[in-house]
Amino acid sequence: MQAMLKQYCLVLWTAAMCLSPGWAAAEGSPDLLGNDFISTGDKISLSHRGVDDVFGLGRTFDLNSAITGSAHVIASDVSIDASVGNSLYAAGDHVEIAASIGSDAFVVGQTIAVDAAIGGDLRGAASAIDINASVGGDMQYAGERINLNGPVAGTAALAAEHLIFGPDARIDGDLILYGAGSADIEIPSHVISPDRVIYRASSQLLDQEFVEPVGEHMGTMGLGIFYELLVAVVLTSFIVIIAKNFTSSAYARAWQSVLASIGYGFFGLSLLSGSVIVTALTFIGIPLSILLVVVTIVVVFLGYWMGSYFIGARIWLAARGELPSSLLSIVLAVTLGVMCAALITSVPILGWWLAMAITLFGVGAISPWRGRRVNS
Repeated sequence: MQAMLKQYCLVLWTAAMCLSPGWAAAEGSPDLLGNDFISTGDKISLSHRGVDDVFGLGRTFDLNSAITGSAHVIASDVSIDASVGNSLYAAGDHVEIAASIGSDAFVVGQTIAVDAAIGGDLRGAASAIDINASVGGDMQYAGERINLNGPVAGTAALAAEHLIFGPDARIDGDLILYGAGSADIEIPSHVISPDRVIYRASSQLLDQEFVEPVGEHMGTMGLGIFYELLVAVVLTSFIVIIAKNFTSSAYARAWQSVLASIGYGFFGLSLLSGSVIVTALTFIGIPLSILLVVVTIVVVFLGYWMGSYFIGARIWLAARGELPSSLLSIVLAVTLGVMCAALITSVPILGWWLAMAITLFGVGAISPWRGRRVNS
């Protein structure tokens, strides 16, 4: 319970930093919240002692001092050069683990190098991953190339075009291989006995041995909620990309005055919902009221998605010094915003109100009358 409360406090603290106009000015400055290290910036390096949990967002991240808790990192280059007492959650272009992880590790990236022991499970996805150390639990990984050169104490579920086993590779549990060409992979006898190798089609990736365990380590969200977040990321990214100029103007209006954005959003949704009631009072207006209900629902979803993007773009601006402009940066900013919004709205009791605030914030920023007001 204490750990859960600390997580929610950190989420609220992060949200408060996003809403603070002075947060961007503090970019790159490390902050200690109790024994937890939280930092954004171009280059992040942790050398503090006695740190529990770590939260980092930047271009490069270096962990140079041991921590007793977990590390949560998003950066282009991630280097773990000191031990992590609990779990590691990392995403980046290149991730290198050169010090031991006490519990589980969930790592996604372009290239991943694991050169130190993982105490628990190792899960994630990468284009290329090299594992040169022991894994104390199970291993689930998908990638173009996987090079395993260390012992795995549990079951290994792998999906790869190229799977290479080194001289120190050993799997104590079962080996589950996914893909049409998995049967052609050469498996040395010192790795595992042939009777413990299981071959499955790529269509069977959505099962309990692969996707669901990975989904568990993406938070307390179930696989269904993960799909909902994926839909939100895809649709929001599509909207931002095709209406880039409009969303840029809406972003400026949103952060010009947060309270004004929420106020305009409340006015807009009140006007729509009130119109539904008024038109439904007459027989002739019933078809129009049904249409207004659909419009209201669409506006609510659009407002929440855009509000999430504005939060992600704000964090991106603080970390990178510029708003997302390329296709990849927009998708990453949207993903960041959607995940932050999901965490913020998961706060017990307050979650519903925070979700409403994000929705009103987004609706107010994209409201047409808000645009006329700002431009006048």
